[in-house]
Amino acid sequence: MRVGTTLEFTSDWHIGSGRTSDIADRALRRGSDGLPFVPGKTVTGVIRDEAFRIAEALGGDWPSLAVAVFGERGGRPALVRFRPMFLDSELQALVDSQPLIQKHLTFPRSSVKIDESGVAEEKHLFTTELGRRGTRFTGTADVEPLGDHGFALLALAVRRATRLGGGRRRGLGNCIIDLDLGQELESLDFRELLEEQSPPVPSRPSASSEDSEPEPPAVEDFVDVTVDLVLETPVVALDRTIGNVRTGHTYIPGTMLLGSLVKAAGGWGRLGDLVFNGEVQVRNAYPTTESFRTVPMPLSIVRSKRPEADEPFVNVLEADPPKGAKSQRGKYVASADRGTLVAEQSLTFFTHAVIDPMTQRPTSDVGGVYTYRALPRGSRLQTTMRLPGSLADGLEKVSVDLRLGASKKDDYGQATATFGARLVAKGQEATSTFDLWLLSDALLLNDSLEHDPTVDNLLRVLRMETGRDDIEVDQTFVRSVRREGWSAATDKPRRSLMCLGAGSVVRFKATAGPVESAMLRSLEAVGIGERRAEGFGEVSINSPLLGRQSFPAAKREPADKPEELDEPAEQAVEASDRWLVAVAAEEAVRRITPLVAPKLARHLDPAREGKDQLSKSQLGSLREAAVLYRRDGSAVSSWISRIKRNKNRAKRWGATLGRVDGLVRDPKKVILEAIGNDDHLGEACGAIFELGEQSSEIMRAIVSLFLSEALRHEHLDRSRSG
Repeated sequence: MRVGTTLEFTSDWHIGSGRTSDIADRALRRGSDGLPFVPGKTVTGVIRDEAFRIAEALGGDWPSLAVAVFGERGGRPALVRFRPMFLDSELQALVDSQPLIQKHLTFPRSSVKIDESGVAEEKHLFTTELGRRGTRFTGTADVEPLGDHGFALLALAVRRATRLGGGRRRGLGNCIIDLDLGQELESLDFRELLEEQSPPVPSRPSASSEDSEPEPPAVEDFVDVTVDLVLETPVVALDRTIGNVRTGHTYIPGTMLLGSLVKAAGGWGRLGDLVFNGEVQVRNAYPTTESFRTVPMPLSIVRSKRPEADEPFVNVLEADPPKGAKSQRGKYVASADRGTLVAEQSLTFFTHAVIDPMTQRPTSDVGGVYTYRALPRGSRLQTTMRLPGSLADGLEKVSVDLRLGASKKDDYGQATATFGARLVAKGQEATSTFDLWLLSDALLLNDSLEHDPTVDNLLRVLRMETGRDDIEVDQTFVRSVRREGWSAATDKPRRSLMCLGAGSVVRFKATAGPVESAMLRSLEAVGIGERRAEGFGEVSINSPLLGRQSFPAAKREPADKPEELDEPAEQAVEASDRWLVAVAAEEAVRRITPLVAPKLARHLDPAREGKDQLSKSQLGSLREAAVLYRRDGSAVSSWISRIKRNKNRAKRWGATLGRVDGLVRDPKKVILEAIGNDDHLGEACGAIFELGEQSSEIMRAIVSLFLSEALRHEHLDRSRSG
């Protein structure tokens, strides 16, 4: 089952990324959206440590129960998995609506290294980026049946996990973690359960009876359906490893999707034989753009190395290439109502430290750090699945949770897949010349059953598929690729696969007459080569794109993202989040007061000289009222009333009293008048007052800071001139 998790930090905190930033030597861990988050692996680690401490204290078989619940490296997998935790929805909406708040959600703190004698070491000043106290995160956890004793152990471990992240011995990372296990804990008698010395150890549920008693679907027509994927966490669809950097594909191979989607569509018992025969297929999941599935750009499409914004893409199958043109490897293309869309999928990267399991500290004995380059959280992709028509209708709008790629037990690989409607097959006409465009890598075997990614071998396989020995190669734009893999079962690399690469284009000619339309439709439907069930060998025949000489690319964003919250700026700020708005506003005011204070001081008290100048004690009395104003909204107005009751004092203050009263009544107007024509400063002040509109307390704090700093500047200026 999946349960909700919440986390609130009761002190400043630091969960490091292993990298530096513009403001800190030790930067916080951030997601692809630039906001800090709490890795599920971090939460799992602190709760697991507490569970083992409790189990060791209880003795008996409790340590074995802890191993069963949280798993062990190289042994049984865990029954509890915490997913990454992100800013809760209310705080996220507030951050989205106010850019200043995002900037001040974290802050830098400088420290020095202390030697054994207690003295600061030379040249050892460093800065750490900290998250602010009060930040709230939410997420989910996957919890399998644990039994009463297992749930009791988990609940106690969560309650005792009160510190998280770095600097825990120095007061950082104090937190409250809550796991929504209400129904599971209601009937538990903790004291009675904990007194038992031999708690039962839970086991994983056995395979369902559906798979053990298969009911194969009737033989019928096969159809293609769409499957939309939304990545809930980054996904590492591993492509290659160079040094300590593991780089993923910019798509998700069908191999990773096959097992989960077949299980959702009917189970291996019903569809296993069809998968092994290549009749049920799961194609690669490619990025979507404007809800259209993109596919790898044909290698016959070229463009200059440094193209102008309006320079078209040229198809060298139909036109001469421009000077200095190159193929568009790494790009994706889709046909939409408003033209041909060209897309690129970026990868985000995360750096991790290698942790010594004994000391629970980073170690450099086995590399020190490693980096994942992954598809970012929130990316949208789409695949197509070929399956019996009787199953397709019942799957529309069915959603399943997936765990994909490397490190899927930690903070990667979580996605949601939703089945869509049937796809309408494209019509084909009989023709003597046809273009074959590989939409995925093709695995081709030669007569010796060896991988042979050559055009000659492709021609041989095509002649076998069509039964036409008169087909010849006319034009080719191809490349070969090496596909690497890793076996989790054996913990060893898989055999390398040599494939004809996605995007390859070959134009064929049949010398003995047209190839039948039914043959071309069948070839496009089932693909070519081996392991087609896993997404290899997907092809497009006679694509309209390859029949054009050139095309302009419609402008678009690089990748589809989940929909944003509707009008977040109009949402009311919860009382629990006003602290963050206040902090952001005060930090922003402090940044610009050196520029605003002199202007505001001159605006409130125009140039006076000699005896007409206000004394430092008079300025000090107003500054005292300004400081009190943030807590007492009547402090400044009461001060003005006291001054007006004394005619001599009122005369001495003159027009300044009216300007100070105007500042309290309409601070935005007075501040903007004071700074004049400085557009940059005016824009910064406007953003600050936008935060102040969230509550009267925040507005008073802003006015208090501006006024007190202006008076302080005037006081110091008088001291220097005196």
